[in-house]
Amino acid sequence: HGFNPTVNTWTHFAVRLTENDWNLNAGNGPKPTQAQFKQVLSDIASLEIRGEYRTGFDRAWLDNVWLGEVPDTTISATICQNQAFQIGDYTHSSPGTFLDELEDLNGCDSLLVTLHLTVNQTFTSLQKTGFCPGGSVVLPDGSVRETAGLFPFKYTAANGCDSTVIVQVEAWPNQIASRKVSICEGETSPLPDGSATDQPGVYQFKLQTMHGCDSLLSIEISKHDTAWVGSSAVICGGEIFPMPDGSSAADPGIYLFKFQTAHGCDSTLVVELEVTDSSLTINELDRCADDAVQLPDGTWADETGTYIFQYPNFWGCDSTLVFDLRFHPKYDTLLVAALPEGTPYLLPDGSTVRDTTLEKTYQFATLFGCDSVVTVRLDYIFYRVFVPNVFSPDGDGVNDFFTVFTNEDCREIRHLNIYDRWGEHVFEKHHFAPNAERLGWDGVFRGKPVLPGVLAWWAEVEFVDGRVLWFEGDVTVLR
Repeated sequence: HGFNPTVNTWTHFAVRLTENDWNLNAGNGPKPTQAQFKQVLSDIASLEIRGEYRTGFDRAWLDNVWLGEVPDTTISATICQNQAFQIGDYTHSSPGTFLDELEDLNGCDSLLVTLHLTVNQTFTSLQKTGFCPGGSVVLPDGSVRETAGLFPFKYTAANGCDSTVIVQVEAWPNQIASRKVSICEGETSPLPDGSATDQPGVYQFKLQTMHGCDSLLSIEISKHDTAWVGSSAVICGGEIFPMPDGSSAADPGIYLFKFQTAHGCDSTLVVELEVTDSSLTINELDRCADDAVQLPDGTWADETGTYIFQYPNFWGCDSTLVFDLRFHPKYDTLLVAALPEGTPYLLPDGSTVRDTTLEKTYQFATLFGCDSVVTVRLDYIFYRVFVPNVFSPDGDGVNDFFTVFTNEDCREIRHLNIYDRWGEHVFEKHHFAPNAERLGWDGVFRGKPVLPGVLAWWAEVEFVDGRVLWFEGDVTVLR
């Protein structure tokens, strides 16, 4: 076979004992005839299976070599919800397809079984019913109940699984209700029997609730008059007058407004508005913070706001001078960014940097000419890892441990695993600090120093920005 397996991945190979899958004398030799193949099988001198499949450093191994016929390894089964299906040492309770590796009598993996498992659902439903005072209800089992409560009944569904119906029996009461209704002059009120009335009084009706139980409804109707109200107001020119409906008016005239009394009856409000002359001057000024503006009264203003000064004119109306001042802030902004290596960053001056740690200040002016200072502070995260390819755990105090070394951007070594050339797992450690030799491997496996040679390793490293990277390689043990 060609170069196929990857590290930590088992690949299944099957070779049939037929003449079409073998060669004579060499891997590139001719195909044997069926007679030649049967002759060899009838008197086998040796059958050799080796793990070498390419020249050089090995990164694969053999396990569970099996000779024999291929048995039926597909099983289909159906269970109910909350049940489990047992196959060998495996237990399954959820639907799906499972590949289980069973053991033979010697405790070795011998058979891969494919299980197609279907899980049928069990059902629980709630049915509500009830009775009026003096009544009763018949349950699914034919019994009669005159009290409220929950009554469960078990049955088998069409899929063969147990299901439950819970009957909730309620005691429905008769009801006595009252309602108050207000009508205005000229209106009528509809009644439950389909009629209508424009007269005040108390009206009683016998009805049924939604469950069919007796109900008594009492309706009290009251009748109210409408109203007509008048008012007047005087304003100076340039002023506005707030109207009852939330609007405003600046022109003289008579304004009519509809409103409702406390009882909801339509009424009319008449407002007669008179306007005299006035004047209004508005100055809008924009300034930067720390500046000041001198006002007409000789004072100084340095805060955003509206400053109003009034003077009576010949007609007695105020002449109004308004200063609308807006003081705009000066900005001092700090931009801090921690970026992965290789990520470009666009600076405020339009230039772009990459993999450069810096702190730089820029001066700008806002729309209103005020100072704006922007400081950019960049920190790049470099994903650097150094792992020795040779170490000598001989106890001389020099290079006695194998571990992972990184820069200050590393948070922790999440996983470190080491395997010998046969794929045996000789060391693992989780969640430890880098750059500490004594936290690594001391070259001992099962209490004994490992033999000199080449071992494979892989590690997961978490950096300060939360990124996790995978690293792998090999290390040579010297003695």
